[in-house]
Amino acid sequence: MRSVLTVRDLPEAMCDPQFRHGRFRPVVQFIMDWNDQPQRRAEMLCGGAVPLGGTPGDLALVAAVVHGLCERDGIGLPEWVWSKRLDSPVTMSGRPADSDWGRWVVSQAPPVCKVHGVFFEADLLSAR
Repeated sequence: MRSVLTVRDLPEAMCDPQFRHGRFRPVVQFIMDWNDQPQRRAEMLCGGAVPLGGTPGDLALVAAVVHGLCERDGIGLPEWVWSKRLDSPVTMSGRPADSDWGRWVVSQAPPVCKVHGVFFEADLLSAR
């Protein structure tokens, strides 16, 4: 059985130099693992353990993704998710949410993004 990315893996994987031009690839891989291996979701959530390391923006993004996936699939939300948010909303790529591009992304984002202040297109949660 191949390994899956977990919430605890993501902050470090997002900072890995090999992903410099694709630092969100680990987030997309996490979503793909979640969607393709539902039997391993509990393992991926690490028993509710808080992800360590990473920037506040990275942690808010991970929280928004986990929040969206858990809510969509009826899975209990890890408590740490509620505490990861940004005061100045941005898109997943770090652009301000009030820019022209940011406003478009916000219009396409799932509602949970507003809780965390990090916005991405809703269809990201369907990655396979």
